[in-house]
Amino acid sequence: MCFLTAGEHQAFSLDGTHRTTAIPPNDNMDGVMAERDFDLTKIFAKSNQLSGTTLLIRVWNSTDNGATWTEIALVKISDGNREGSDGASAFIQATSLYCFSVEAIGGPYFGPVSYLCI
Repeated sequence: MCFLTAGEHQAFSLDGTHRTTAIPPNDNMDGVMAERDFDLTKIFAKSNQLSGTTLLIRVWNSTDNGATWTEIALVKISDGNREGSDGASAFIQATSLYCFSVEAIGGPYFGPVSYLCI
């Protein structure tokens, strides 16, 4: 579950555990280690129906064990909707770290956010 005030941006690990409000994530973000190389070609996201809020869901990658993080993909769920998708062109190297962040624009958001990358 996300509990975001308007303009708040939080990073999460894949299991949904909150990790940091520092964006881009900093060296205290543990992320999840990629078990193999993979190309990220599409990102999907779902939430509760939005009213007065837009959600931005970002994918972050670190190739230096979490010392620095780079945004590699972004999907937007627009006001009035409950899902979004977008193409991506990113490579995640085996043993690098990755995580997700959610940002609420225009108003607060309290509810679930799910995402899938392929």
